[in-house]
Amino acid sequence: RHDIPDAAPLLPIINLPTIHCPHVRFHRVLYRIRPTGSSTTQSHFRAERSLSTAHSVNINTCLFFIRCQNQVHASVSFREIILCTMATEQRDLDVIIFGASGFTGKYTIYEGIKLLDGLKWAIAGRSRDKLNKILKEVEAKSGKDLSDTELVIADVKDADSLRKMAARCRIVINCCGPYRFYGEPVVKACIEAGTHHVDVSGEPQYMERMQLEYHEQAKEKGVYVVSACGFDSIPADLGTVFLEQQFDGTVNSVETFLEATPKSPDAATGGAVIHYGTWESAIYGLAHANELRGLRSKLFGSRLPNFQPRLKDRPLLHRTKFADNRWSLPFPGSDRSVVMRSQRYFYDNEKKRPIQMKAYVTFGSLIHVIGVIIISAIFALMTRYKIGRQLLLKYPGFFSAGFVSHEGPTEASMEN
Repeated sequence: RHDIPDAAPLLPIINLPTIHCPHVRFHRVLYRIRPTGSSTTQSHFRAERSLSTAHSVNINTCLFFIRCQNQVHASVSFREIILCTMATEQRDLDVIIFGASGFTGKYTIYEGIKLLDGLKWAIAGRSRDKLNKILKEVEAKSGKDLSDTELVIADVKDADSLRKMAARCRIVINCCGPYRFYGEPVVKACIEAGTHHVDVSGEPQYMERMQLEYHEQAKEKGVYVVSACGFDSIPADLGTVFLEQQFDGTVNSVETFLEATPKSPDAATGGAVIHYGTWESAIYGLAHANELRGLRSKLFGSRLPNFQPRLKDRPLLHRTKFADNRWSLPFPGSDRSVVMRSQRYFYDNEKKRPIQMKAYVTFGSLIHVIGVIIISAIFALMTRYKIGRQLLLKYPGFFSAGFVSHEGPTEASMEN
């Protein structure tokens, strides 16, 4: 606890409880600094202390630089909320990109080239030939020498190969979907090996079932299993957190509007704009949507309490000034599910008032909206029956009006 004078630019040295773990190497200790007392504002501060040591450490003094955005004069409590650790046993690699030969895996390798500099990383999959092919393709287009990049053979149908893969690294980036079918074996292998797991799933049933079945095991092992780290749903989830951090007050509700401009299936290149994997995940996600209620009752036990004012649902089809007066529909993706799961965590663990959230997708033309409604209605009806799902999977281009293909969007389309 420490007193902050009005608008103090710097806190002096603060004594914190000693942290001593002889079997852990600390990389970062993150503290949340929360004003307490009736006279304080709603400001939250964050402070970080980076550490670099291969041995056990005692931490009892930290120097924090804190920028005060409000006039604050009150007692402040410090509580350790995140302790990033890495096991001390020797591992060959820092990161393995699993499912690297697929569509998502290829673009993850591109990002890995930029972000994993200085770390030891490898790519993994079930086919050495496909891994070699994708590595040469990325190498040719990026201009980077990837000849030293190791290839790891692992298959979701071979649990032993997954365990061996996970045991070699500190983090597995799992790009192998649909996660409903292929995600759990990788999560299980990572937890058993004490390896962190990251994926780009946008499948609520998968994410919440993994939390229900594996949270306690992961917690016991000190492993993070982090899903939804792609467009589903980083912008919505972290955007909500960022907005709360910047807002001078209490955020009651958030509405998101995803702008869609489907002039034609990739008008610039004549190709599809949605990959088959996303289409497949959507088919099975909608077909099994009725599972979510029972799953959530087991996972959370009770609903979040109602706070006022309530965020009301907008009409199914509406125009709003917040989206440049474009036509809007409810967004059927995982954004709201992911955001509300985060808000549930903050409520249960930090006693924070949950932010209400609604997600919408907008279109510039009423004709586009009507077309989307018709296609969506046909899609939803067909997913209810086995024969309908088979047809959707067999003829994605036809039933999506050309927006879906096995190849997905071209590079030119993605860069546009």
